[in-house]
Amino acid sequence: MAAPPNKKKGLLDPIVAILRWIWDRLERTLLLALKIVFPSRFISPLGFLGMLTVVVFIILGVTGALLLFHYSPAFGDCTDATSSACNQAFQSVADINNKVDWGLIIRNIHYEASNAMVLLAVMHMFYQYFAGRYKLRYEMLWITGSYPQYTRPVGHQHWANADSR
Repeated sequence: MAAPPNKKKGLLDPIVAILRWIWDRLERTLLLALKIVFPSRFISPLGFLGMLTVVVFIILGVTGALLLFHYSPAFGDCTDATSSACNQAFQSVADINNKVDWGLIIRNIHYEASNAMVLLAVMHMFYQYFAGRYKLRYEMLWITGSYPQYTRPVGHQHWANADSR
């Protein structure tokens, strides 16, 4: 018969034991509507970078659509410095900042979300590469996941090539 493994007691083990005892008692009350289970092993939060990128993409879509209602780009002749068409885009952004309710906040959310999306996408790519996600069973996802629209049968690519008509 093997001896049980010698598990060292950590400094925070008594505190964790008390918190687990409280948590076990609370889940039987009406205070908690959902039961949250602590994972038995450590799960890296870096695995959720792809999902966070999708969430930020949705935020960008919503705020971009809201900004689109008030933005008007300039398509005028800009040879004359006093032309009102040249200042139309700048003026619409100034109107979003100063006159539209919550416009400055929505514009700043859109700006910060765009920076966060670039950061999250780069972090996601680095994590996937250095964690070795491209190896073994994931290598087919990496190979087939890039540009799947060009792997369609001939005759179904008319939308991918503008000169197909």
